[in-house]
Amino acid sequence: DKAQADKAAVLQAQQTKLLLQQQAEREQRSAAEAASKSDASSSNSSSNNTSSNNNNNNAAASATTATSATTTTTTTPTTTTTSEAAARELAAAALLQQALSAMSERDVGRDGDASGGDGGEYVPRTAATTPAHYPQSVHALFDSSATFEKLDTDTLFFIFYYQQGTRQQGMAARELKRKAWRFHKKYLTWFQRHEEPKEITNTYEQGTYVYFDYDFGWCQRKKDVFRFEYQYLEDPAE
Repeated sequence: DKAQADKAAVLQAQQTKLLLQQQAEREQRSAAEAASKSDASSSNSSSNNTSSNNNNNNAAASATTATSATTTTTTTPTTTTTSEAAARELAAAALLQQALSAMSERDVGRDGDASGGDGGEYVPRTAATTPAHYPQSVHALFDSSATFEKLDTDTLFFIFYYQQGTRQQGMAARELKRKAWRFHKKYLTWFQRHEEPKEITNTYEQGTYVYFDYDFGWCQRKKDVFRFEYQYLEDPAE
């Protein structure tokens, strides 16, 4: 009986030892798996941080580019507007000089007929070789004040702005003034009273006017409460 009891005690001790070894192995495997997961999590976190930093850097670069683009977009129109304004001023000065020259009595002729002031020979602005049976000079009808009296206002405006520096421009201007239109030297366009001015002084008159918009609409527009300063009137004696 004692031998069997000793044998059972040894067997039980061996089983207990085996169970302890198996439990130890399981704990080691669990620890190893936990460490592996921790390393993977750290790697992902680092990758996410790097990606986040890259995204932040990209966002900052995009913001810088957008700011630069905005600055460029804002600056360019200003420069263009300035250039356009300068070009318009030069064109306006040239138009004014030509208009005043063409409207002078010397160019139009004091009686407004085809003889004009200097009787010079017709010189085409765009010379071209044409057959002999083609007209070689301006027809007398286009050099007659009687013809211009029959033209409508829109045609007179067209001749004034597109026949610059010619006798026809001056004759168109003369007919427009006969129809109570007055040339404004600052705005380089024609104004006509829509009604009697509300205020008249020695230097200006103010009221409602009709003006010809040759630049944007090629039409007549009404301007309320407009001050027409006499210093800009082409012929102050009118």
